[in-house]
Amino acid sequence: MPSTLPALSGLKKSLAGLKKCKPKKGQAEIIQYTLTVLFSVLVLVSISLLIFNLYDNFIGADIEKSLNQIASQTADRILKLYEVGKGSRIQPVNTSVLIAEEELRLPDSISKRNYEILLVSANQIWSNLANVTVANQTIPSIISSSAGKIIARTTQDPIISVERDIPNIEATIQGRGDVTNNKLRYYRYNVNGTTYDKIVLGEEGIFIDIGQMG
Repeated sequence: MPSTLPALSGLKKSLAGLKKCKPKKGQAEIIQYTLTVLFSVLVLVSISLLIFNLYDNFIGADIEKSLNQIASQTADRILKLYEVGKGSRIQPVNTSVLIAEEELRLPDSISKRNYEILLVSANQIWSNLANVTVANQTIPSIISSSAGKIIARTTQDPIISVERDIPNIEATIQGRGDVTNNKLRYYRYNVNGTTYDKIVLGEEGIFIDIGQMG
């Protein structure tokens, strides 16, 4: 029996050592599990951000394309209305006269976003001064610019805006419109014996330029 006592004592010590090592192994497993979860979360967040950015870029490109189409359509309608209005021989006397009107066919929304169209008139003549070289001589030249701009833009996020120039026409433009306020009108008015033409988008209460009223 005495010979077995040391063996039993050694076994007890071994078992005690194993018991002491178990918490360390459990801690390692917890740390490993925590790191795995954190890594998985980071991967999911990265993938979500990537998908969101791709979707956002796609929506932005689609909105910009639609706004360009609307601006182009509006420009075409303005030029057609101008041809009709300019050909009219009506001469108002100290009043304004509606010469012609046309309704824009606009989509209800763009990628489920509301939008608006602005007509911004230029000064009497927009022009740029440029130097042109002819026969080794520099000659200042005036290059005519547009008569105004069409601005089509969203009114909800993402806010995207596009612009299109209107060729130099003998009529000023102004107004704000959308799908519910989409009529183009060609007015002619007389101020102190001078006749002016104006193309207006939407319901504009006052469309005579204050600076032109002598």
